[in-house]
Amino acid sequence: MRGSARRMLAEALQAEVDAYITRFADARDDRGHRMVVRNGSHQPREVLTSAGAIEVKAPRVTAASALACEVRATSPSIPGVRRPVLR
Repeated sequence: MRGSARRMLAEALQAEVDAYITRFADARDDRGHRMVVRNGSHQPREVLTSAGAIEVKAPRVTAASALACEVRATSPSIPGVRRPVLR
């Protein structure tokens, strides 16, 4: 049961990251580099689910631009995940 919950949560987090990156896919800096990129994973942490506590590694996204700053945002799948937001 926990394995299924872990997989479902990982898929939901990956879908969120994919949607976020796709949303800014055309955003480029003056050198032509993408402003929003996938950048590994956050440290593993325990999340309490109906199946019990499971360990997850949330994907990390970086907004590489002078116009972007990292702010705390709430993910529907896992609260407290830091996500970069373009201003």
